[in-house]
Amino acid sequence: MAGAGLDINLRGIDRLNQLIERLQDLGEDNSEILNVLGALAEDQIRRRIEEEQTAPDGTPWPEWSSGYSTTRHSNQGLLQGEGHLLDSINYVVGIDDVTVETNLLYAAIHQYGGIIKPKNGKYLAFQLGSQTVFAKEVTIPARPFMGLSDDNQDEIEQVLVDWVEGLV
Repeated sequence: MAGAGLDINLRGIDRLNQLIERLQDLGEDNSEILNVLGALAEDQIRRRIEEEQTAPDGTPWPEWSSGYSTTRHSNQGLLQGEGHLLDSINYVVGIDDVTVETNLLYAAIHQYGGIIKPKNGKYLAFQLGSQTVFAKEVTIPARPFMGLSDDNQDEIEQVLVDWVEGLV
């Protein structure tokens, strides 16, 4: 994967480890609950991008630069240009884990931040409104969107507890 991702491992939720192991010993198939948890985590991350615009730890994302903000429409969020990032988020179910990911190359620069430099060592050209701007490098601040907040983890754990209790 070239973008950014998040793994949710059933064994990573401490208070449920013994129950999960017992269920697996009994041959219980985890794919159903993993699909539920994957869809839930995917929704949580999409909500973070569309509405919350904060990192999983609750830190607000840095605003656009003043020049860049003039190129945005009033209905566009910080990580929502054409909606490609939002549309690219999906989950993949494994044996005892689920991964929520995006395969977009630019997702990692939004997640972690960094400096973009031209490959040819000259200038980057980009549009700010009707003006073309040239720069030797552009710094993109981190706007983490992948990850689980404490509330997200509590919600996932409650869904898992309810599922286990329903089986027992």
